[in-house]
Amino acid sequence: MQLQQANVLALETLPPSWTNHDLIISASMLEYLPKRDLPRALAGLSARLTPNGHILVMITRKTPETKVLIDWWWHAERYTKNELLRAFAEAGFRNSVFQRFPWRYFWLNRANYVVEAHA
Repeated sequence: MQLQQANVLALETLPPSWTNHDLIISASMLEYLPKRDLPRALAGLSARLTPNGHILVMITRKTPETKVLIDWWWHAERYTKNELLRAFAEAGFRNSVFQRFPWRYFWLNRANYVVEAHA
């Protein structure tokens, strides 16, 4: 097994072979970037996908509950649906679709968005 540290804002530091992925998943990580850097991070991830690749991003919604936990406590960003649509479009993604968690995990829908987009 090989461990490799990655910085989503410096993906050029990763091995060149780490490209042509069919799917990239990001779960509750992009919130720790400043909002202004989200489109650039998404564009960098898009560059690592195959031409028909997908990205699946779980990211924090802007709600009163997340104001306390995410914003105040963890000092991370929260997003509205429109902010995410703009960021994904600016990064070059098309057809961004907001998914819902399965019924069994319905409570996660209150605090998170799940965005699926195509390269």
